[in-house]
Amino acid sequence: MCAGFWPWPPALICLERLEAEYGLEAFANLEQQRRTMRGFKIAQGKLCQRICRAWERVEPLQQRCAAVPRRVPVGNLTAEPVVKLAPERKHLTNVLKIVAYQADWAHSRSVQA
Repeated sequence: MCAGFWPWPPALICLERLEAEYGLEAFANLEQQRRTMRGFKIAQGKLCQRICRAWERVEPLQQRCAAVPRRVPVGNLTAEPVVKLAPERKHLTNVLKIVAYQADWAHSRSVQA
């Protein structure tokens, strides 16, 4: 799922609900009434049309999401030179991040207990 586009979740949620409803109808299908899948599809025609319309809303969003690059080099985002930390400073900042994460983890564990 692509988090960068705000219309994505409502369209996807709508599609998932319709597909779940269709699946529930298929599960609850009484074979005495509709013995074949063709009969079931005919009986559920309106629901199938709603699913098709929902797919028509989701597909362009999927294409837009696929067009967004996964990674963007920092040099493309800013005209200023990229500051790269010296290895010692980078190591120190990583250690501080780890210590902060461990402290946060310990704090959340103590609150849960």
